[in-house]
Amino acid sequence: MAIIVMTITIFASCQNKEKRLYDKIFGFSNLEQWNSYWEFDSDSISLIGNLVDFQDSIICLPIVFLSSDTIGIIPIPIGETSPEIRTRFEKQADSTRKVTQKRSEESFGIWRIISTDPDSILIEAPNHPLAGRYAVEFFIDEAGCPEVNMPNNIYKFELYNEDRSMILNKAVYISPRVRNSWTK
Repeated sequence: MAIIVMTITIFASCQNKEKRLYDKIFGFSNLEQWNSYWEFDSDSISLIGNLVDFQDSIICLPIVFLSSDTIGIIPIPIGETSPEIRTRFEKQADSTRKVTQKRSEESFGIWRIISTDPDSILIEAPNHPLAGRYAVEFFIDEAGCPEVNMPNNIYKFELYNEDRSMILNKAVYISPRVRNSWTK
């Protein structure tokens, strides 16, 4: 009988730790690019936006453009309207739309908790450079986020592994349930 009670207690404790970890991560977070670093062997990257959305098991990461992506606008001389210029411009605009659509699709993936001792998650987004396994550490930064005038964004967490460290802060309004989970 004692073994059964002990097994149930351990199982319940593990589920509580996982729920607390989930509650702290769940929802929108701002990726503090100025406080984060990453190293990639491939092309250099540019992140478009800084929102990361952790929902149930779905994650939406910032859209990434690689230096090898051919996007941009062809300079057109003022007053120039020749058919050749329009054709080149339309081709470039079509190419930009295709790359943007592809990169947008690649920003979606799945995430899950893989450990609560120590806290760690897995982000699976095939073709997104920020996918991977991450240790998670939570902290409260009383200064908030003065770099972008968000002094109330004090609830932060770091996702890190051997190649990258990402500091994320929770949006100004977070539910009381989530706020309470940060103080436990």
